[in-house]
Amino acid sequence: MRVLLAIAPYDICEFYPSYQSRSVRLFKAKGLVPGVTPPLGLLYLSATLKQHGIEVKLFDGAYHDTGDLFQLLNSFKPNLVGFSSTAPLWRRTLELTRIVKEKYKLPVVVGGANINTAGVNLIANEPSIDFAVQGDAELVLLGLCKELMRHKKEFKTKGLAWKKHNKLIKNPPVPFYVANLDLIPLPDRLAINHLDYCPSIGFYRALPNTSMVTTRGCLHSCFFCHDANSKLRARSVENVIEEFKLIKQMGIKDVILYDQDFGQERDRAIKICDALIKERIKLWIGCNLSIESFDLTLIRKMRKAGFWRVFYGIESACARNFNKLDKELSVKRIRRVLRLTEANGLQAFGSFIFGFPGDTKNDILEVIEFAKSLPLSYAKFVALSPWPGKDIYNHPEKYGQMVSTCDVDMSMNMVNFVPHEMTKAEMEGLLQLAYREFYMRPRYVLKRLLQMRTIEDFKQNLRGFLAFWRA
Repeated sequence: MRVLLAIAPYDICEFYPSYQSRSVRLFKAKGLVPGVTPPLGLLYLSATLKQHGIEVKLFDGAYHDTGDLFQLLNSFKPNLVGFSSTAPLWRRTLELTRIVKEKYKLPVVVGGANINTAGVNLIANEPSIDFAVQGDAELVLLGLCKELMRHKKEFKTKGLAWKKHNKLIKNPPVPFYVANLDLIPLPDRLAINHLDYCPSIGFYRALPNTSMVTTRGCLHSCFFCHDANSKLRARSVENVIEEFKLIKQMGIKDVILYDQDFGQERDRAIKICDALIKERIKLWIGCNLSIESFDLTLIRKMRKAGFWRVFYGIESACARNFNKLDKELSVKRIRRVLRLTEANGLQAFGSFIFGFPGDTKNDILEVIEFAKSLPLSYAKFVALSPWPGKDIYNHPEKYGQMVSTCDVDMSMNMVNFVPHEMTKAEMEGLLQLAYREFYMRPRYVLKRLLQMRTIEDFKQNLRGFLAFWRA
């Protein structure tokens, strides 16, 4: 059997405002700020299917257009086409499924973040889509392939939604989570060229870079997030270290851990660091950590193990918004965590969300001043962007107003929702103001100059400086 796994074609710069994504002739960079990392979900699926003798090809729309997809369909001749989609890419994914169904008459399965949040009912009235998967797709997709190879007309695979006489049938349980992540083979990194990929500026210290996860799910309950209250599952320390070793053997120098919160299981995180130190695995590693998960022993271990930056979701400067996030945050606690992070040799990154329900222009100006007062090496300012399936998306009038349904505006870098007290133009202006005021401070520029250690540091900082100088 042959399976084509695909992401619809897109230009990453579309999902960023123009002042962050202007193309320039500088160090061969396509854009100033945006970056693309390997399609980790597809790499996991590829590894699982290949382990069972199924042929797989990947199509990453970040680097290919629709014509390339048709060429691959013609040459590879798959028996099944699978699309992974986020909300911003959903419309484009639907367009491609319709073409694949009409022109090639192939069965189509969809999965990814948009299906996970909005639900499999999205495909109920889409005749071009035959199957949908929520949750962890590896074992579900494998089960579907096995049933297709046996020419089944009715499908029993758990976690699968499928059509019978145009009626949507949902197999139990949905979503279907893999309890033991060690059962899933390591990502099929040989399926792509890692030299093609480069993260956003500031998020790597060396190239080539790759991404990785040691856990799936999140214990936090942010009301707008697609991953809120999902079941947390962790890989064993031994399994994680095996992957780090393989990454090192491939010549990769830099790793981004995309765990929602690397410190959610403190003792396990410390054991991973101890193993990295013991095995002398030398890599640049960055990760996400919540303010609540901060632990001084863990931070010190991380520094010794090769971690160089920690990305914190700070989000606001207002207690009212901290309560909405169901997080134990306070201005005082945030300042302490960032100070200790920097004091122990790691760069502190922080994200801030504009446009919480009830936010005013003055509230956001306060967030900008708060960000400027913190010892951050990098700050990311984004607009609150409701995900399909969440109450704030389904009933925006209770919280504010959806001001755009354009797919490119579904990215948190753009504005598609504003609280009652604000307008889209105000939000866009404040986001641009935040970047300019944070990054163009002489004190900040001096700090970044002192942090530079490599030519790559210099290249990234120059591109970023030019981006926000022109903002």
